[in-house]
Amino acid sequence: MRGLPRRDRLSAIINTSVVLMVLVGIIVLFLRKVGDGKSLTAVGAKNIKYYTTQSNLLCGIVAAYYMYLKINKKPLTDVFVFLKLTATATISITFLVTALVLAPNYGYLKLYRGQGFLFHLIVPLLVILDFCLLDTKNVRMKMRYTWMSIFPTLVYGLGYIWNLGRSGMEDTLPNPRDFYKFTTYGYNVAILLFAGILFAAFAMACLFRFLNIRSNIRDRI
Repeated sequence: MRGLPRRDRLSAIINTSVVLMVLVGIIVLFLRKVGDGKSLTAVGAKNIKYYTTQSNLLCGIVAAYYMYLKINKKPLTDVFVFLKLTATATISITFLVTALVLAPNYGYLKLYRGQGFLFHLIVPLLVILDFCLLDTKNVRMKMRYTWMSIFPTLVYGLGYIWNLGRSGMEDTLPNPRDFYKFTTYGYNVAILLFAGILFAAFAMACLFRFLNIRSNIRDRI
């Protein structure tokens, strides 16, 4: 890392840490032989169904892409910035939904222990910090990246809704297929909650874009 500007050194440290943490977390999840619905874990590869797992995987892949660019001394591209903003907005939903919606229902200790401590707290905070401090002075931080960044959340949500309704909507609430318990208070509330999550992803993307631009203008890192 010698010879790199201070911002790039910090990003290299953060992104390397994110890659390692995601790898450790995925290995732990995929080797799990017993699922625990009380802490939102399943058996082995079935853990891929969770938004938390998918959002952390996306962040790990984007972090590895960053390291690839830096190791090969290639400049950051507009595509990378879009992917980075998308991953950051996505992981911020994991952070917010876990803290504000899931943890009160499942218990904070259950969701923030072991691998959950990494995926629900540490990785999200590191990814958000990295984007806000990322050196983007030589690339375009386009406004349209903000609404485009909700695409992974939208696709996941539509797939989740399809899974709930593929055998007919259950009269029992929450729906037995609803492992996030969004249908606890009915399907209308669940739809509103989904819309709120999409808006939150967009709002987070706008906030992170603003903070990154301001950070690069001030350039005090």
